[in-house]
Amino acid sequence: MPGDMTFAELHRVLQKAFDWEDRHLHTFYITKTRGTAKLRIEIGNDVGDGWDDADYKEHKERLFDWLVQEGDRCLYIYDFGDDWEHEIVLEKIVEPQPDLVYPICLKAMRVAPEEDSMGEEWNPEAIETKKLTAMVNAKLAPLHKKSQQDSAKENAEKNSEGSASN
Repeated sequence: MPGDMTFAELHRVLQKAFDWEDRHLHTFYITKTRGTAKLRIEIGNDVGDGWDDADYKEHKERLFDWLVQEGDRCLYIYDFGDDWEHEIVLEKIVEPQPDLVYPICLKAMRVAPEEDSMGEEWNPEAIETKKLTAMVNAKLAPLHKKSQQDSAKENAEKNSEGSASN
């Protein structure tokens, strides 16, 4: 994930990856930042209906402000009735690759439960990791953005072409 992504954008990525329809409330809890464990700092949705008393708003908070060091983590909770909890861990910080588009799934492990299933009768299909990863990346395709470096390079090339023709 690009570090400048907001938590709201991360929520959209997770919804696509799990093939969910964003029909329920969600929140993020920062549990470890800058290498230090925290007592659940909440970054909540900005639905504006007064239900949310989160510490921070997801449309304003960026990943690179909270997930700073490898091992930093947050908890994503979706559907407060089914209470799906997903721990998100910053495993590795890498330079953006100019030939990739983001977000990208590097390794999918298990099929997600269906929305509103409460996990009942959920039997994760045994799908080979490579095939499942390809399926998740196909779901993420509508959210793809080029890396900032790649976009800046393309803009510079366009600008230099425009100046050369004048």
